[in-house]
Amino acid sequence: MLIYAQWKQAQNIVFILFALVFFVNRLILFPIKAIYTSYLVFLTKNQFFFGYYFANALLIVIECLNIFWSLLLAKAFYKFLSEGQIKNDIRSDIEEQDMNDEKSAVKQQNKERLQFNDITDTRARKPIYH
Repeated sequence: MLIYAQWKQAQNIVFILFALVFFVNRLILFPIKAIYTSYLVFLTKNQFFFGYYFANALLIVIECLNIFWSLLLAKAFYKFLSEGQIKNDIRSDIEEQDMNDEKSAVKQQNKERLQFNDITDTRARKPIYH
């Protein structure tokens, strides 16, 4: 929204806050609070079963995705620091094209409805002869 509003300073501040919150939550808090706690609870109770392995495997997969996303975000953050601003967002063009496609589809549907209504209206307007 800030990109469309063209508020550059707010856009930069929100990007920095997002990056910091993302890194702290995904790379520090999630492994400590979720993965380590899951491991510790099951380790102390000694009740290993398939669900434990499955759940922890999914947590590890999520953490791997978090690391991948963090690398992408770090790359964008580095570009931001080196260039001083965020360059054009490539997603903006795609969203506008999608909106244009949706608008044209809606117009086509409305046109078809009007044509259908014209046909039904002419049938309804025919006089009935006795």
